[in-house]
Amino acid sequence: MAHLNLEEQEQINTLKYFWRNYGKYVIGFLIVVILVYLFSEIWTYRGESSAKEAAVTYVKFVDATESNDTNKIYLISKEMQQKYPNTEYTVFANIWAAKVAFSNKEFDKSANYLKWVIANSKDKNLAQISKLRLVDIYIDQKNIKDALKVTMEKVEPDFQALFYDKRGDLYLATHDKLKATDAYKAAINAAAGNQELIQSIQMKLDILGG
Repeated sequence: MAHLNLEEQEQINTLKYFWRNYGKYVIGFLIVVILVYLFSEIWTYRGESSAKEAAVTYVKFVDATESNDTNKIYLISKEMQQKYPNTEYTVFANIWAAKVAFSNKEFDKSANYLKWVIANSKDKNLAQISKLRLVDIYIDQKNIKDALKVTMEKVEPDFQALFYDKRGDLYLATHDKLKATDAYKAAINAAAGNQELIQSIQMKLDILGG
């Protein structure tokens, strides 16, 4: 070290002191940063890879719908649930599968597809629409209890009027005119200027004498 001047020697001693006392923390921090970066890259790659695979599978699903291959529609939609539950391709596939099942009067199967969409869709509008379709299925099954239960669940503001309206229809089906009237009035209040919907609900109220 004789070739180093006093200032350089002091800098080296300071550096040695720093690494002796704080080096493990710096290394630990760098390891955490590297791990976070690697995890982020892996997660992004897996997400993109999963979306691409889901898109390929969805093309096969579309082919099945065009050829009206019901069994294949059901199989692929279930496969997508298991392999790609976080993609919108799977949501769309299950909505369509629910429609096919409903057309074939397989109401329980249709309801199960819709329940999956409600539980997994990131699109709140699609989830709300699926809830309304689920109510329709329960009505066709004459399952008024479960239909009412769905209409009582928390919904997005833009859909409140539709759910109140549907609830009014359910009460009317059970001959509870008072509750039906209250539900229709709540629907009108929630319609927020949607004149077409308001007129439709008002016609029901007029028939009830409300």
